[in-house]
Amino acid sequence: MQITVIIPTFKRVNYLRQAIDSVCQQTYSDWNCLVVNDYPPDGLLLAEMITSFNDPRLRLINRDRSGGGNAARNTGITEATGDIIAFLDDDDFWFDHKLQRHLELHRSNPQAGLIFSGLTKRWENDLISPKIALGSLPEEGVIAGMRQGKFCPATTSGVTVRRECFTHCGLFDVNLASFQDWDMWYRIALDYDFDYIEQSLLVFRQHLGDRTSKTKERRLQGLKQLIAKWHDDLDNAPEFEAIFIKDTYVSAVYNSILRSQKKAALQDWYTLLKLTKNQTDVLLLFKLIVMWLIDAKNYTRITKTKF
Repeated sequence: MQITVIIPTFKRVNYLRQAIDSVCQQTYSDWNCLVVNDYPPDGLLLAEMITSFNDPRLRLINRDRSGGGNAARNTGITEATGDIIAFLDDDDFWFDHKLQRHLELHRSNPQAGLIFSGLTKRWENDLISPKIALGSLPEEGVIAGMRQGKFCPATTSGVTVRRECFTHCGLFDVNLASFQDWDMWYRIALDYDFDYIEQSLLVFRQHLGDRTSKTKERRLQGLKQLIAKWHDDLDNAPEFEAIFIKDTYVSAVYNSILRSQKKAALQDWYTLLKLTKNQTDVLLLFKLIVMWLIDAKNYTRITKTKF
């Protein structure tokens, strides 16, 4: 079984080398890797970098114009030749047995169209301690979990997909401002099983600023588009929307605290206050305001809480 690795990249030459190196260090060797450049001015620089690896399994694809991460992933999917497609964001990296573990599970469970692993969240400049998030499936099932807003693989860097799934289900929907991953995985879930590897097999890098697809405005815009697209499939569209709106504002508050932008954090905290519905929400608000007062690093050191 051959695996095609797709790495979309945009202005992240400094991180990209580590991502590519983590692919080259894999214990499973039957792979090819497509580095899809979504920033044309970096074409020559990236060509030189990839040549420096001296590995014929690496190939650079330069897009004519920038179209976003999922447009770049779609370019890679259409060029992929492997039986399995693995995704790796240019600022993340894998542990060396990542592909081996995925391949073993794909072979033992051929009904699984998509497999994902656990991950380690690591914050830029080690502002706070890394957090391991283990892979797991929702008790209610993948489709029900997604329809209820309770489940979605955390990052494309943790996912491998049988190539036939894209032939059958289509490509990433580039018309969505965000939530393209939820949309893609949901379409696959309708016709294929999911499986998971519990242990962390990658580092999911967390930046002080949100990733482009996850800025607050784009996140909320994409959420509205997603609900309009799948409204009839969702168990409770208002509740689904509320879950992700709250998640968006929690992330916004947390990231603003990490960036020492206290005014912005407090403004979004007040928005969360208006969304508060139960005791769990109140506890979360309390944790965030304490973190705002003493900063995230002190909070996590004192309470041993990992976000």
